[in-house]
Amino acid sequence: MSRPEVLLQNYDALYNFYEQYEQNQLFARFGHFVLGQMYKPQVSYAEDGFAQEAIRNELDEDRRLALAANHLTDADQYALMSLIQREKVFHPFIGNSFMAAKASLFTRPPSKGGLVLRRALDGMGGIPVFRTEDVEYQDAETPTEITKLQQLARSRADDVQVARLKRGRHGANFLEGTRNRVDQTQVQPLKKGFAHTVSRAAKDVGVFIVPIGMYYGEPENYDKLDIPNKYSPNIRIGMPIRVDPALSAGELINILRPAMQDCVDVAVRVCLDRVD
Repeated sequence: MSRPEVLLQNYDALYNFYEQYEQNQLFARFGHFVLGQMYKPQVSYAEDGFAQEAIRNELDEDRRLALAANHLTDADQYALMSLIQREKVFHPFIGNSFMAAKASLFTRPPSKGGLVLRRALDGMGGIPVFRTEDVEYQDAETPTEITKLQQLARSRADDVQVARLKRGRHGANFLEGTRNRVDQTQVQPLKKGFAHTVSRAAKDVGVFIVPIGMYYGEPENYDKLDIPNKYSPNIRIGMPIRVDPALSAGELINILRPAMQDCVDVAVRVCLDRVD
């Protein structure tokens, strides 16, 4: 199946492709292996390590895993993929997963490695999403048309992710929506999109969310986000949270955000202890 152009006006054909697309298992395993060699996160589990056993129990009961991490740098997705490779409890995620990624990553020109990057993103389970900043430059007749197309595209992207969860896939998301350029020790307000996705899927299948806190160290410059310890972040894994389909997306993120903040607090403390 040929890959449709990642363009807002082409959203229907694009998401038809990603609804049917299956990861190449060999490529996915190779990609995770490479990232696992490049990034070496310092990992700990909540409740004196019991979170690890709790996650394993949820997977043994055939529930879908949803990872929810804070967003600090443009390397976060690679650090998260290395975590999945290096921590055995997350191995069911490899080659059997998806992660929303900004559409601009899929549209780099060939001269800048765009063709290779597109295939790599597809192979690692990436699904393009059109954020407002990603569609401002897209050709459309009026801003109203852009807004309408963006809403339709978001709805189709949500449908694709729900369908994948129902088929037994696992997912990951940075629910803050954008990198933290204010205070990386504090979790930003969470977007409702992924919470809505997992809530929809939970009406038909078991889904659980694992809150994750990441911290690399205090940035020297929040405008450029030049992060120390880029290849060795501190990562705290929280206790799994079963998704109750009766909860709204807003109610779910009200539970999830403080759980993520608890994880970030521990990751920050561990980082400061390493420096001392």
